[in-house]
Amino acid sequence: MTASAFTSAIRLLEDSLVLLQRVDPLSWLIYFAGVVPFFSVVLFEITDLFQSPFAAEHLLLIALTLALLYFWLNVCQSFFAARVYATLTGQSSSLRKQLAASAPCQLIIAGSKLLAWPIALILIVPHAIVTTFYQHALLVSNEFSRSGWRATLAEAKKDALHHQLEAIWMLVIVLLLRIVLSLNLFVLLFILPALWKTFTGMEGNVTRVPQILVNPTSFTALLVLSYLALDPLVKAACVLRRFHRHSESSGQDLRLRLSLLKRAALAATVLIVLALPRHALAASNPNTPHPMVQADQMKHAITQVFHDPAATWDLPVLEPQTQRSGPFTAFLNTVVQRMKKIWRSVDDAIAAFINWVRKILSGGALPKPQPQHPQSSMQVSMLLALFSALLAIAVLFALWRRRRARPSIVQPIAVSAGPAAITAHDPDPAEQDFNEWIRIAAQYRSQGDFRSALRALYLSSLATLARHGLISLARGKSNRDYISELQRRAKRLGVDNATGAVSAFRSNVRLFEQIWYGMHPATEETLDRFQQNLSAFEKSS
Repeated sequence: MTASAFTSAIRLLEDSLVLLQRVDPLSWLIYFAGVVPFFSVVLFEITDLFQSPFAAEHLLLIALTLALLYFWLNVCQSFFAARVYATLTGQSSSLRKQLAASAPCQLIIAGSKLLAWPIALILIVPHAIVTTFYQHALLVSNEFSRSGWRATLAEAKKDALHHQLEAIWMLVIVLLLRIVLSLNLFVLLFILPALWKTFTGMEGNVTRVPQILVNPTSFTALLVLSYLALDPLVKAACVLRRFHRHSESSGQDLRLRLSLLKRAALAATVLIVLALPRHALAASNPNTPHPMVQADQMKHAITQVFHDPAATWDLPVLEPQTQRSGPFTAFLNTVVQRMKKIWRSVDDAIAAFINWVRKILSGGALPKPQPQHPQSSMQVSMLLALFSALLAIAVLFALWRRRRARPSIVQPIAVSAGPAAITAHDPDPAEQDFNEWIRIAAQYRSQGDFRSALRALYLSSLATLARHGLISLARGKSNRDYISELQRRAKRLGVDNATGAVSAFRSNVRLFEQIWYGMHPATEETLDRFQQNLSAFEKSS
């Protein structure tokens, strides 16, 4: 019995895959219209709960939003199941009727699922039956218009108790597939940054520290993807289970196959009718030999047409064809032609330059070219002298540029750590202790550079928090990460006035970001307020 139930479950899942391939795009659009909003809000809220200290302030609004989206999710899944059943049976109904049937029914059933499903999960034994019951309850009964939602519950109960071992094996197989898919996605989550760095050469925070991917949001996203990948398969399997149960008493599957046979017979009849006239015409008109045209007669007629002046006025003019060469030879010929054109252009430019020089040297009047008489030695000597002078000037200019560009040797001078340390693009707060950063800030303040002084004070605050173990310094962390870490560790370590310390540090972070990254000016009043907050959480820590 177990082996046959397992085989039946495998066959059921295979048939479900085939059925899903026949589902139209509108059904998939309805399915994802319910799935995407609900799980997007779930991922957002999980991320907010673990990263934002103010997440508890809007929990009521998020809970109300999730309740509405959960109801909408069940309505869309009920739509999807109804359209899959219509695809299987060939029946169709309007979206308005499906909405009128699904909305009130799922409003009652979806609410009870939140209570019954966790209890069944704890008890383990009835979990499979409860799961299949609520999956079948998505498919509204045909008797809904007369009996209401009770007819849907009765149909779902019958479906859940029908071939229970088959349903259990089906859920076990789907669970194993989800586990395998989750493991594959988890491995891909860690391999993908390394592959990205290998193939693109680009590096970022994820490739440097892949451990930041290990967070509740990533794990939740993997579980959601594993659920969504196989959830339509479960819906289609439940639709097939109801269809099989109805077919055992009504013979619906036989009638469906008979209708398919009728369609095939009708198509074959149409093809036969379309093919009959051609064969009948061929039988009524036997093949009779056609008169043959002699080759000499055809050749003579073609020759007369070509030699007729009245027929040659629109013929194309034939140009003599050159001998075609191979692709490599044609490429070489093209290169040679281009080189000839370039050399001709250079030759013309040199000749024009020489004529210009001769015109200057001859006083503006060029004699007429006399190629039969050679140039005088005086003109040749002057041209050689001119080119030699130009070459000497170019060499001297190059030597002068090279000597000017030669770097001078500078003896290294030891520089003590001072205000220059703050000019780095991303200085490390751990490089100096708290008092040293305070000294650097005072030196910048005395010079009138309030902006750099504020940054030195901010680095001193990070250094003192790290010294007391309230935060851990890392280049990949943001100011918001430091605030969250300070809030957690201050409560865990029992710091006196932890709320005041966090509030003072948050105020300093806001001042620093407004001035260092924004357009707010830095003044002495800003520095005084920053130092007051710094003293406040220094006393608390």
